[in-house]
Amino acid sequence: MENVIAKITVYAERLGLSLLIFLIAYWLQKIGRKVIRKLLKATKRFDAPEAKLKGRLKTLIKLLADIYAAILYFLALYYTLQVWNINVAPLLAGAGVIGLAIGFGSKELVKDLVYGFFILFDAAYNVGDYIEAAGFKGKVVSIGIRTTILRGGDGARYIIPNGQITKVAVYTKKPPWWGNSAN
Repeated sequence: MENVIAKITVYAERLGLSLLIFLIAYWLQKIGRKVIRKLLKATKRFDAPEAKLKGRLKTLIKLLADIYAAILYFLALYYTLQVWNINVAPLLAGAGVIGLAIGFGSKELVKDLVYGFFILFDAAYNVGDYIEAAGFKGKVVSIGIRTTILRGGDGARYIIPNGQITKVAVYTKKPPWWGNSAN
């Protein structure tokens, strides 16, 4: 009977510690999200009152906060597995090999995401601008972390992966190739 009580006590302690680890991670995630929001709003790059820059700021805040939360919860899971005496070295090695295989397979996706992050952060162009990029010309309808969407002068919608955008021409006024359309 004492053996059963001792085991229950050990499992209760481990469970309590596991819950505490995730509670701390949750708390740190909430604080980190607020810190990221304040730091990005404090940068002069996003001071413009235009709604398009506010949308870009929201996208960056969400992206950075999600990356921060993923890292934080991964660490919480790692420490929780350690509390339960689960050897994580083979799991990490296996995850590394699988991650490497996925990384090679999704090279273009990663490229799109990295380019998209820099397009958003550098404010290279904004929604509503007329641009030439990746062989397409049009008015920017949407800028996302993975793609940029243009509306051509003929009404065509172009979805361009950000990884393909290496050079951009941004027009300060409606370019001559746009024509007299209502867009």
